[in-house]
Amino acid sequence: ASGCCDKELESLKSSPPPRKLTSGEKIFLDHGLRGIRGEVEDGFPTVVGKGLPALRKALAKGADLNDSALYALFHLMDGCEDTNIVARKGYSFWKGRYREMLLPLLAITPPFSQEARGLIHETDALFSAEGISPGGAADLLTCTLFLHWAEGYPNHFVNITPE
Repeated sequence: ASGCCDKELESLKSSPPPRKLTSGEKIFLDHGLRGIRGEVEDGFPTVVGKGLPALRKALAKGADLNDSALYALFHLMDGCEDTNIVARKGYSFWKGRYREMLLPLLAITPPFSQEARGLIHETDALFSAEGISPGGAADLLTCTLFLHWAEGYPNHFVNITPE
């Protein structure tokens, strides 16, 4: 994926395409956020640096996979350039209020207490009511879980041997 941001995004500054720009392209031009393109080009640093460590920490504390995945999701939400949030709610919301909304979630650790579960449900209801959809972080959680499971099957998970 090396160079995809230069190829796909930087060129927009000098020669916009004849078609309507995607949300990600507009956000890049307006705010410099590279979103998933940057995540891929940089080797999934948020997955490797935030998602996997959070998942491993939660599992090591005895949390089940659901609580561990939620814990990883909260850390991914905090660490990624989620252009889905920016597209729906605006850049200043993403940089400000959204980050503030995450702080209580980042302060809880699994296995989650009933109080922590209440906070998670309240935050979920608030996100739903306000149309806050951390889709980029959710996609990165999928990558996190894939890598977690692939680690257990280094030679058998995917057959890449030519036939």
